[in-house]
Amino acid sequence: MALRSGARTTIWIAAAFATARAVGQTAWPTPVDVELDRGACRGILNAHECSRIIETSQVKAAAGQVTRQGERLCFRTSTSEVCMADEAAGEGEQDKLFSYLGTLSRPSYHVVRVQYYEGSAVMLVNAATGTRQVVDALPVASPDGRYLAVSSADLGAAYNPNRLSVWAVVGDALESEWSIHPDTWMPGAVRWLDATTFEAPRVATDSKTGEERTIDTIVVQRDGAGWRLMSQKPQPTRAPEPNSRP
Repeated sequence: MALRSGARTTIWIAAAFATARAVGQTAWPTPVDVELDRGACRGILNAHECSRIIETSQVKAAAGQVTRQGERLCFRTSTSEVCMADEAAGEGEQDKLFSYLGTLSRPSYHVVRVQYYEGSAVMLVNAATGTRQVVDALPVASPDGRYLAVSSADLGAAYNPNRLSVWAVVGDALESEWSIHPDTWMPGAVRWLDATTFEAPRVATDSKTGEERTIDTIVVQRDGAGWRLMSQKPQPTRAPEPNSRP
């Protein structure tokens, strides 16, 4: 039996509404960063291999809203499906291998790790609209979800930017608001203190041992003039052992 035009329209609207409701109510898996030889990647020393291990469990947790079909990674949005396919490098180009790491809840963005031949980045895919924005690394959202702080540390190989940056959530888009590119230290993990203030350690590599050490902690805050470096907190000195000699 043929459906009248109005009936088809009603069914389409109902289906779209059901999809939007399902996407909006999905309990998204929290993003997991790639850490070699730790957690789910214990014994793994290849970053892309680690990211695919993480993706396997995260796709299962996404309950059908995120799928992997061979080289294609797809996301259901409130209105359509957004897909990206792994790209083999051509002459003068880089590989692009995509892995799903989880989804930020506020703002609602899918976090996709992009592996290049050398280095990596993170693509943020708006869970409602499918719009995309590439940032340096896994972002950390402010408590109110209005800002994303991104810490990318690489002073050695320089495959990735050595940069600390802030992005603002403006409607369905992300806008770059602030960044610094230090050349003598690397930014560590970001921790938000309130909705407009965060801190991050300054890390340096010991020239003799090659080991990384924390110099101090910087505090970055947003005021009427924008984001600025407020202070540097010295790293606490470790107390000597009880029986150690001076």
